[in-house]
Order: sequence, then C-alpha cells, then structure tokens
Amino acid sequence: DSDDTFVSIIKSLFQDLNIDCVVKKNKTKGTGLSGKVLDISSKNSVELDTYDNINSPSWVAKKIQHISGVFLIDEVDTLKDNNDKKKIAELIKQLSDLRSELTIFIVGISKTASELIGGHPSVQRCIKEIRLDRMSNAELMDIITKGEERLGLSFAATVKQKIVRTSAGFPYFTQLLALKSAEEAIANESSRVTLTEYNLAIKRAVDDLEGSLKSLYQNAILAQTEERKKRNNDILLAAALCGEEIFFAKQLKDNYAKVSGKQISQQELNNFLTANIISNGYSTILRRVGKGIYMFNDPRMPSFIRLINNYVE
Repeated sequence: DSDDTFVSIIKSLFQDLNIDCVVKKNKTKGTGLSGKVLDISSKNSVELDTYDNINSPSWVAKKIQHISGVFLIDEVDTLKDNNDKKKIAELIKQLSDLRSELTIFIVGISKTASELIGGHPSVQRCIKEIRLDRMSNAELMDIITKGEERLGLSFAATVKQKIVRTSAGFPYFTQLLALKSAEEAIANESSRVTLTEYNLAIKRAVDDLEGSLKSLYQNAILAQTEERKKRNNDILLAAALCGEEIFFAKQLKDNYAKVSGKQISQQELNNFLTANIISNGYSTILRRVGKGIYMFNDPRMPSFIRLINNYVE
C-alpha cells in the first residue's frame, strides 16, 4: 500500500523465509564497549536493531539468492517514493546477475513496465513484461452470470448493461457493483436484482471504492464556491466520457456541452484546467501530453467518475 517502502516489503519477505533481519548488540557494563555477539550472557543488556543493509538491494539479493520460488509484490504503483521502485528493480537485476532461481513478480497499473520500476534503465533485459488489456463486455457479463448461478439470484438485463458500461473493461467495478446490488436484494429477501437495488447499491459502492481514487477526485473538484466545484466536476465527467485513453480538447469541449448544457471556449477550458486537475506529471487526475492533448493518469478514473455521478450513456 502507499505506506510501504522497499524496506517494509523486504522485511515481510524475510519474515516469510525466517531470515533474521536484526542484529543483537551486547552492552557490557563498565567498559563502554558494544559489539555484535552470538551468545548473550544474563549479565549484559541486549538491544535489537534492524540491519542498515536491508536498504541495500545487493545485500538483500545475496541473502535470498539461493531461494527457489516466486515473490509476488502487488499494487507496486501505489508506492509513493520512486526510489523504492528503483530498488525493487535493482534487486531483480542483482538476482539475475547471481543466477538466482527466485523470481520477483511485480503487479501494478501503468502504461509500461518501466513506470512500475521507476524507469530503471539497466533492468529491462532481466524482466518480461505482460500487459493485461481491459476485459471485453462479454467477459464482464460472464462475471455477473457466474455470480447469479452461485447465489441463486437473477439480475435484470438493464442492470447488467449499466454495470458493464460503467465498468469500462475493469472487473474491479463489475464485481463491486454486482456485489452491492446483490446485497441489497438479499437484504430485501428478493431473488431479483432490479434498478431499485442497483440505484441503492451505487452509494454503498462509492463508499467502498479505493481511497486513492476518491482522494484524487476530491482534490480535483475542490473549490471555494459550489458553482466552481460543479464546473470542475462537469469537466472531469466530460473527460470521462471521451472513451479513449488519450483525448483532445475538442472532444472535451463537446462532451462538456453535453454534460452541462453550456458551450465552453478553449480559453475558458484552459482557465478551468487548474493545477489540482491537470499537470505534466502523475500527481493529478489528468496529464497534459501535448498541446490540447490529455489523458487520465489512472485508467480506472473515468469509470470512477461515471459511477460517482451515476452517469451511464
């Protein structure tokens, strides 16, 4: 998660492998001397300190090089410090150089593997990149169908269509919306999930959505007046309706007119695309990739924005 670091990840690995990552320090009374010892007598006070070397990928690699297996690190994209990603990449390279049989499997949301490993240049030859594309509508529909069979429930066709459209290829949203809708039906002792249950489920689904998505969205629409807050939200909803990973200013303006019922000029659009909405980096919802060319930093965000606005075309 976002509080993890390279050190905390490695400590977790060491615990699973029963590798000691502390050193015993023996303080002998009266001498003022201290040193590392294997056996501690009852006359001496003992302190346990973490190895400073655990922050070194090369030291860690030597500790685990003889392990055979797979170490899975999920949601690597949530690490706050890019240096932690680079250290994971360096660990992969060190293990490769040592011909270790331990494979590190990193998973996360990004455009390329390079983003997940902090842009580390020399590790590319040591990794195999596997891109997972979005699921098709048929695959998302299959998730709902299997859930119906297991629970003995039936979803109305309109509900299925709304869930699949809102999900936009991400099973995370399909599972969440179907789950909350099913819970509403079960609470009402009904075996049928209708639009009534679906509409009640949306608010609960939004409450349970991943914190990082909600935090970015709330920061983006933040404004001193309700009118400006609504304008920010309409711009983000218009961007979410573009339906492509990379979209253009014209598409954004056209969708804004559809959402708000008002036309917006390029100058007005530029004025409203403030620093808390768009930047040239990865800290905001939108990223500027060229003049009048934009994209969402997190590809799940358009689905989140549609959901929080209960907007289905």
